[in-house]
Amino acid sequence: MRINIIGTAGSGKSFFSKRVAQKLNIPCVEIEALAWKRNWTEA
Repeated sequence: MRINIIGTAGSGKSFFSKRVAQKLNIPCVEIEALAWKRNWTEA
């Protein structure tokens, strides 16, 4: 199952995403984790 949650900065996307993932027992993967390495260098 894939669910995309979009919104403006500071709107609570991460909080909401983690709660949904917890309720549905699915992983929560944030785009930043896929696109950036440590110290904000591109992956």
